[in-house]
Amino acid sequence: MHLLDNTSGSSAVCKSLVIDCLKGMNRKFAAPFVVFTPNQHHCKGTLPVNKTITSIIDGFGGVDVMRGDVVVVKYDSTPFGEIVDVLGSDFPLIKNWLISYAREARR
Repeated sequence: MHLLDNTSGSSAVCKSLVIDCLKGMNRKFAAPFVVFTPNQHHCKGTLPVNKTITSIIDGFGGVDVMRGDVVVVKYDSTPFGEIVDVLGSDFPLIKNWLISYAREARR
């Protein structure tokens, strides 16, 4: 069994989403982020809605984009490489990605 997988129908414990650029960008980030979310299939019942992410994307139709605990990790140059410190300037990038992700989930 794989512990990580970026496909939704797998038996993985959690799934990962790579943030390597935002819409409209010509180049990828030098240090990408990876968002880890729990896989719904491993939980008995439903996971609670993540209130922090819901407050960030509030105003996008109340979409339950992510449930359960969410971990965002910043890597040095390649996803799943060496973990590096997150800067204060990284939070708006993650917020913009979450808003874009919520918009895509509504479609």
